[in-house]
Amino acid sequence: MADRDVVERWLAELTNLPTASGLEDRVVDWVRAWAGERDDLELSLDTGGNVIITQAGDSGTAPVLAVAHMDHPAFVILGDDGSFEFRGGVDTPYFDEAAIEVVSRPDGPSGRVTAYDGETHEGSARFDGPVGPGDIAMWSFDDRSAAEGLFRIGRVLAQ
Repeated sequence: MADRDVVERWLAELTNLPTASGLEDRVVDWVRAWAGERDDLELSLDTGGNVIITQAGDSGTAPVLAVAHMDHPAFVILGDDGSFEFRGGVDTPYFDEAAIEVVSRPDGPSGRVTAYDGETHEGSARFDGPVGPGDIAMWSFDDRSAAEGLFRIGRVLAQ
């Protein structure tokens, strides 16, 4: 079992990976690398894109099943004009002039949503730097940090 510092580092790394529905590659790559460092684990992907990690050989113990989403609500940039498709279920009022930031590259600019259509899930944003198709943006949140047995992910606390 990994110590608490290692687990918190893993959680920080995973929750900071840019991901959106249909664009989970960075999460899959992280999990593959993590499992690849362990001789006692085998990793496979099924036809639905699920990552399956099993113990190598027959351990003789009951399996442990963990289920998690590899994506989260995100703005997928469609063009260099700041147009986007939003992937995820979020109420329309949360988009009004929302502060967002491109998280899929280190130099990702910040921006603000200028328009959003809750029916088509498409909109536009103005950014303080260049954006391009395939960039992933998220709402701007406070830094992620761990304290007092809780892990802060934006405004969400997990134990």
